[in-house]
Amino acid sequence: MKNKIVFPIIGILVLAFFQSLETCGAADFDIAQYNVVWDSPSTNATGSMPLSGGNFGLNVWVEGDDLLFYIGSPDSRVEWENLIKLGRVRMSFPSSPFKKNFKQELDLAEGCIRISGDGVKLKLWVDAFNPVVNMEMKSDVPVSPTVAYEALAKFNVTSTNGVVEWFYRNDPDVEKKNKWTRTYRIKTEGLESIADIIPDPLKNLTMGGRIVCPGLVFDGTGSGTYMRTPFKSWKLKAEKPVTNLDLRVLLRVAQEDSVESWRGALDQLQQIPSDPGKTVAWWREFWNRSWISINPDAKPDDAGWQVGRNYQLFRYMLAANRTGKTPTLFNGGFFTFDNPLTNAAPSPDQRAWAGCQFMAQNQRWLYWPLLKTGDTDLLEVGLNFYRNLAPVEEARAKLVLGVEGTPFDESLTSYGLTGTGSAPDGHNSHQHLRYHYTSGLEFALMMAEECRFTGCAPAKSMPVMMGMLKFYDSFYQKECLKFIGHPLDEQRHLVIFPGNSAEQASGCKNSSDAVGGLRAIASGLLKLELPAADRVWVKGFLARLPPIFVTEKDGHRIIPIAESWLRLNQKEEFTQLYNFFPFHNYGVGLPDLELALNTWKYAALDEKVQKEAQCWKYGNTAAAALGLAEEAKDYALKKFLWPYNPGNKSLGSDKYAPFTARFPAFWVTYDWDAFPDMDHGGCAMVGLQEMLLQTPDDRILLLPAWPKEWDVNFKLHAPKNTTVEGVYRNGKLEELKVTPESRRKDVQIINGIEETK
Repeated sequence: MKNKIVFPIIGILVLAFFQSLETCGAADFDIAQYNVVWDSPSTNATGSMPLSGGNFGLNVWVEGDDLLFYIGSPDSRVEWENLIKLGRVRMSFPSSPFKKNFKQELDLAEGCIRISGDGVKLKLWVDAFNPVVNMEMKSDVPVSPTVAYEALAKFNVTSTNGVVEWFYRNDPDVEKKNKWTRTYRIKTEGLESIADIIPDPLKNLTMGGRIVCPGLVFDGTGSGTYMRTPFKSWKLKAEKPVTNLDLRVLLRVAQEDSVESWRGALDQLQQIPSDPGKTVAWWREFWNRSWISINPDAKPDDAGWQVGRNYQLFRYMLAANRTGKTPTLFNGGFFTFDNPLTNAAPSPDQRAWAGCQFMAQNQRWLYWPLLKTGDTDLLEVGLNFYRNLAPVEEARAKLVLGVEGTPFDESLTSYGLTGTGSAPDGHNSHQHLRYHYTSGLEFALMMAEECRFTGCAPAKSMPVMMGMLKFYDSFYQKECLKFIGHPLDEQRHLVIFPGNSAEQASGCKNSSDAVGGLRAIASGLLKLELPAADRVWVKGFLARLPPIFVTEKDGHRIIPIAESWLRLNQKEEFTQLYNFFPFHNYGVGLPDLELALNTWKYAALDEKVQKEAQCWKYGNTAAAALGLAEEAKDYALKKFLWPYNPGNKSLGSDKYAPFTARFPAFWVTYDWDAFPDMDHGGCAMVGLQEMLLQTPDDRILLLPAWPKEWDVNFKLHAPKNTTVEGVYRNGKLEELKVTPESRRKDVQIINGIEETK
């Protein structure tokens, strides 16, 4: 169906229409409709279910007579920065209760997993405020379960008095010898003179936990192999058959002066009783912040309903990193599980792109959705990563590049250094990443948007926001002076050369993504309360920026990759789309929509490849930004129901789905990315949000790319501390609630206004 877009005149709203809407608020949202329920045990770890809470994520599954779960943390990094699991716990039942009446349910409202079988009930939950996993068992008749801690990595494990304790402490000798560690990177990048300001978040990092459960005693050690990965185990058993067990797994990942101080912190944690009520209250508040429920009255086999379910399930997974020191990794996060493919490394500690560490172009997708969900506590983890490293980037720019600013590399380490290797001139040593600073622009813009959405003061983000602009200004004036003898061109514009267009092209002049990003940040800063001197500088910088270059292709005006480029590195990306999202220089309700639509239709170098839907590929956000409802719907189906194929082969093939996981939001795009593919999920969330609500300037554009055949009940966040709730049913917006009410005047219904007048 061809999408029809209606553009109301700015400021002329249909008041009678708004007055006809229900003002009491949108229909209540019940997250329980999306609980995931299984009626049979799983075959192996590919059938695991996520358990999110506090600052940890578990993979939970039942296999045969055993309950198993992996424990993951965003911060459990060894000396060379690789993220590892904290281990696996196995609870075995000789009575085989799971062979009859089996049920495993993810209870989203309470943030717990309930498992039941023949006379046995289990409940697992992670304390939202303390690093503790709780497992409660109730049995109709006395049973004799065993509990084992299974170590995959080289943890130090002990068991005394019915308690199993394990830890790993980063070894300073390994740090000195391994070439990917902090010492080596500082030396090879020539940064010894500023070493004192380069953080060392892995020094003395001690990670592990303790299993405590009254009534259990030590039952020896063992070893084995699970899905091709060897492990060692330390076992506990019930002293006598029991009907109740309350098992707690105390966890700690922290930089400690000694193992003794780490153990002392666990002793203190053990004295704090778990409070399920506080955790349930936190989850209820979380689910009340935001939602998107599609076709809520449909049956669970409805594809639209499943899209809404998977949107909520992935948001639940993101909630597992509320206080982490490092962002959730794009390549599996800390919900990785064993790879069943025999030609791949099997361990859940192995992941694709592990050597790259933080790849910002992928990481961005885990944080952009959090503005419109109102999850600023989760967003802060991603933004603080950049804020905390700003002093390093500034000092490094002065020392190595001789310029001002904060040039955040695409492949960052936790030290603020280049993850994939730095060339002698201070830029990335890989050509496709050499001048790729677009993702730094994105995170700077994300900070400006956080201020616009929440009203928070910009001061803590100014070093990054201003730093990115000043780097481009300082570095490229210096480069231009070197090439033509003047810092600016004849039009008094900055010349961004040599540059990259993300990873797509090298040797670019004024790439559209860089120019678009700089314009978006500068314009965004001018909407905030800035010191007078900064405001004057930003206005001057904005005037120095070149326009986004426009050319023609086959008689159509389009935005090209750049004014010119020396090398095309690959045809996977479609970097012009950055100007539709996140930079929003073009799109619905913005000038020259025809240019943007032409770019989407005619500017691709390889349409099939560049408009695929797997992993980080972002055609879905472009289709939404341009108001293309049917294309956006196809992308939503392809993203959220991967490897679902809605019949549009241009959206990609299924070759990146060699197997599927049991949990609906554990997307497998291997070997495109590790699994579960977290940037696939974040990108999918953004596209769906943009279909419903876009926020250029102070306007709130509702339903700009929403398909009329999908009913929806939603609550999303908008700038100026605004929430928008609505019910769209049978092609009409039946209910609308805008908080505060004063923002109602800024709402414009883009799609379907004729039908709802």
